[in-house]
Amino acid sequence: MRFAGASRSFVDDRREFSCGVDGHRAQPLGAKLVLTVAVGLFLSAFLAACGGFFIGPTLSLVYIQPPAATIAVGKTVQLFVYARYSDGSSGQISQSKSTWSSSATTIATVTSPGGLVTGVAVGTATVTGGFDGMTSTANITVTGSN
Repeated sequence: MRFAGASRSFVDDRREFSCGVDGHRAQPLGAKLVLTVAVGLFLSAFLAACGGFFIGPTLSLVYIQPPAATIAVGKTVQLFVYARYSDGSSGQISQSKSTWSSSATTIATVTSPGGLVTGVAVGTATVTGGFDGMTSTANITVTGSN
């Protein structure tokens, strides 16, 4: 069926009259597939960049550097707490967030927070450093003053 002056028939392009179940014009299957793939790729890239639902790595262990030190009475040595995480990364913990204690404060004292060890008397002490509920130790040997 053609109308006067019309260059094409309405019947020639049946897509103009096809409707989906909800009464809207149906899209070709190819357009739906492309849209589905594009949304899937976008979400995959977004979630991968976010580290997977915003869950960060968990703390695996802490360790102290240096793990042992020898100092003279009245001298100091700075200790640092490092953390290792479930994703394999590691890093130094801020001195203000680390906790410290000495097994023998008559031999060596340690500032907490801070990790600065001072030799008090000749002997050995174990200094414990920690972060977020995990701890590690360093052996401190104090020698006579120079």
